[in-house]
Amino acid sequence: MYAEIVADRFVYVFVADGHGVGARFTARAHGDLDCDGTLSTFERVGWFDEKGDFQEGAGLWEHLPGE
Repeated sequence: MYAEIVADRFVYVFVADGHGVGARFTARAHGDLDCDGTLSTFERVGWFDEKGDFQEGAGLWEHLPGE
């Protein structure tokens, strides 16, 4: 069986602020899938509300997803 090994084309970033109630995070991925030097970005946000329940943003934010 032949399998081509391709290096991961994305860089991942996770930024957290605070802990417990009110804590927030942003998860982000940057990559250049078509190798033209222009990066795409995918981002998701979330937080813990005043009851301590996990909440998430409206959806996945994308910038230049085909790059």
